[in-house]
Amino acid sequence: MLNQVVRPFTAKWHKKNLEGALDQEGQRAAFRSELQMLQEDLRKYNALLAHVAGVEDLTDLEESE
Repeated sequence: MLNQVVRPFTAKWHKKNLEGALDQEGQRAAFRSELQMLQEDLRKYNALLAHVAGVEDLTDLEESE
């Protein structure tokens, strides 16, 4: 999951950041949009891992308080 999901995102945006892309509002918006999609995918993985481990999924604990 780290190599297939997280690493491509971090590699892409790390390179863009070094090139100064995040100084542009449009690029920051694209970053935030892609980050939101990544977070949604990570929540799904978290739920799956919690299910496999037989433990409670605490992903949305803060949001429900």
